Amino acid sequence: MRFRNLLAAASVGAAMLAASAVPASATALTFSILGGGGDVTLNNGPTIDSALTTSKTLAPIEFVGFASGDPGAAAAAGLAFLTPVTFSTLTLNTTNGPFAFTVTAGNLVLSFTQVANANIASTTANKGGTISEDFVGTVTGDTSIGTLFLGQTVSFSESCNQAASAGAPSVISCTDTVNTPSSVRVPEPMSIALLGSGLLASGAAFRRRRKPAAKQA
Repeated sequence: MRFRNLLAAASVGAAMLAASAVPASATALTFSILGGGGDVTLNNGPTIDSALTTSKTLAPIEFVGFASGDPGAAAAAGLAFLTPVTFSTLTLNTTNGPFAFTVTAGNLVLSFTQVANANIASTTANKGGTISEDFVGTVTGDTSIGTLFLGQTVSFSESCNQAASAGAPSVISCTDTVNTPSSVRVPEPMSIALLGSGLLASGAAFRRRRKPAAKQA
């Protein structure tokens, strides 16, 4: 009898844990953005200059390069190779601080509000130059079935490179990658509390059943 009670309590606890460990709403997604319109140019000139560069100009046409993530995430987001990507502005800041723009790709609208981790190294005759930065935002539009991505945080990471300039500067090439967080399984706090209460009640009942048996012995 006692064994059956313990087994029943364990079964209830396992069921509650299974119910509480539901997937969070986050759906992992990563996709790259390709500049389809040709060379990338800087507002201040053809070379990367850490002292003068405050923004960079995107190519007129951008496309999805690759998309991956949780199974089916890219398909749900409506992303495939060469899916058009539309920016609300063609000029992106390269200095830390507030900066708002949107990116529309497939079923998603990504709204960015902040520049972070901006770093610029000048191109000179003896060394190449680089630009790296992150844009931080959220998914504010999602027409995928179940709106799997809506409300997620999203990051837009950019890295640009230019070879050492000896006379005519080389082309500045940039790669852009968009990431949403990975999905995780987490127990809900209320379910954990209910599970704890259930186990405590089961333990108390078991102790009450044992007490008379101990007296008879």
